[in-house]
Amino acid sequence: MYQLPGQSPDQPFRIMALLNSRAVGDTIFYHIYAASVKNLFDHATLTLYQRDDRDYKNDLLYFNHKKDYFFVAPENFNPIPIDSFQPHQDIINNNEEIPDYIFQHRRWINSKSHVPDLILSPASMDYITLTGFDHPGFLSIPDRSVDPLRQKLIDHGVSPDRWFCVLNYREPGYKHRPSRFLRDVSPIPYMALVEYIVDRLGGQVVRVGHPNMTPFPQRPGFIDLASLEDAFDLHAFAISRARFLVGSLSGISHLGSALNTPTLMTNCLTTPYCPGCWRDHDLALYLSLYTKDGRRYTMEERDELGLHDIYAVSELVQLEEGWACQNTPAELGKATRRMMESTSDCQGWRIPHLPEAPPGRPNKLSFPVTPRLRVPIIEYPDLAMKPPIP
Repeated sequence: MYQLPGQSPDQPFRIMALLNSRAVGDTIFYHIYAASVKNLFDHATLTLYQRDDRDYKNDLLYFNHKKDYFFVAPENFNPIPIDSFQPHQDIINNNEEIPDYIFQHRRWINSKSHVPDLILSPASMDYITLTGFDHPGFLSIPDRSVDPLRQKLIDHGVSPDRWFCVLNYREPGYKHRPSRFLRDVSPIPYMALVEYIVDRLGGQVVRVGHPNMTPFPQRPGFIDLASLEDAFDLHAFAISRARFLVGSLSGISHLGSALNTPTLMTNCLTTPYCPGCWRDHDLALYLSLYTKDGRRYTMEERDELGLHDIYAVSELVQLEEGWACQNTPAELGKATRRMMESTSDCQGWRIPHLPEAPPGRPNKLSFPVTPRLRVPIIEYPDLAMKPPIP
């Protein structure tokens, strides 16, 4: 009797995901999306393809415990030809030479990567629709890396006996990405937030990012990992063990939701369906938008006018038709206190919790996936910056 793929181990649903981006945030989304699709099936295999053009991509590949096979092509490798996706049963049956136009080598055939039931392209792994999955996937730090990375974190000054949060925000100077209007934020409010968390909330703050971020004053309770070169794995481990993450529209901030660490995303600009985080326990604090005469746009108006888009907001500001004001220290502090209260069960280093999708999976993918509003949006208009209207 014929069975659809995915219902038995003898006939798994085969997924091929093409991780073609070089941006860290996009690559994280692709990993989570592909893992989320695999969670829809009782029996599935996930093959990942990427280029070896960024160091962190191999770390993310290592963190994706849902993968079954992977192929890493050199940076200057030609794209996979479409001819590589066909049965080639004659080659398998007769042990023939693999034609040059078929990708890579016999492992491509043996892993059945040439006959996927679904090919996920970057365009199809839309970050907005990620919220439509009942059981989004996770990334995790492999067990064999935990003890060495834990010791590194302690060696850099993080106390193992107290809770800490991770701080990340987007600043110019990252070697692989240009500066971006509105996505780049001032470090000054976050500097004040460090003082608030350490002095008022009793926590430690670990900053992650890149070495060209603005130096913060040295002080007890503040550990700056952003100054380290090539420390993506340590940054990811810190996020996985943090009580919560305070982030912004910066690629590495997306590791919070990816690793299932509660995330407060600040200075949000993008759609509420996925403001850089996508779990129910996350929070989103948007930057404030005003008309040119100083009236604050409501979230409903922003949605109706298409102002949940960085390009639309940039145009609004650059044409002097409105104002965009970044989150104030007071907004950041109040939102962080709310995040602290919602994570009161975590009084030390976080013990990762990565629940598996329950039995009774649908064994099908309805496409396109319908997004849902999952992340609570918080607003503090009375604490927000006002536009400098003459």
